[in-house]
Amino acid sequence: MSMNQTTETPAERRYREGMELNNVQARAEERAAEHLREAAGALQMRFAWCWDHGALHHFPTREDPWCTARWSWLEGNSETDALADKEVRHGDAKFLHQLPDAEQLKLITRQDSP
Repeated sequence: MSMNQTTETPAERRYREGMELNNVQARAEERAAEHLREAAGALQMRFAWCWDHGALHHFPTREDPWCTARWSWLEGNSETDALADKEVRHGDAKFLHQLPDAEQLKLITRQDSP
């Protein structure tokens, strides 16, 4: 045995193997967390008020909107935020005909799109 080589005791070997296992587990946990973040991003929603249905619609951010009726985007990361934005911008109007004419025209021509 050369002078540069050292002999590993059984306790040192178990410690080293334990550390290697911890590193493998940490990398696996990092990969799992990244997959969860990607999945959460795929499930994020945008909200819109539908003036034909008189209801809040939920559209996945990575998909085209499924409703072909007249709706307008709302700001917010939750239903509560989106409904608060709708209240600020459009009051208690539920359907398009309940809005002032100028606002109806903006919505019909999509001039309100962010």
